[in-house]
Amino acid sequence: MKIDKFTLHSRNPVLSKVVDTLKAGEISKPVKAPDGYYIVKLVDVWENKIVTQTMKEKELHDIRLLIKRNKSDKLSDVYVRRLM
Repeated sequence: MKIDKFTLHSRNPVLSKVVDTLKAGEISKPVKAPDGYYIVKLVDVWENKIVTQTMKEKELHDIRLLIKRNKSDKLSDVYVRRLM
């Protein structure tokens, strides 16, 4: 069953606590929950990083700078090849 953490916590808090202790790829020992026993395998972990406006602006600035440097390098390579 694929499920996100918030949905799992609201449906089954016991399993949610078990998932919090697992690393990606790990399998839990049998877990007793109100509605039965479970064995949980955490397949993947995805984090939704909250980005502030300032962080976003800095990232955009850094990306623009990298693009300019890349274009500049390509143009200088073309110029040097023409000189040779």
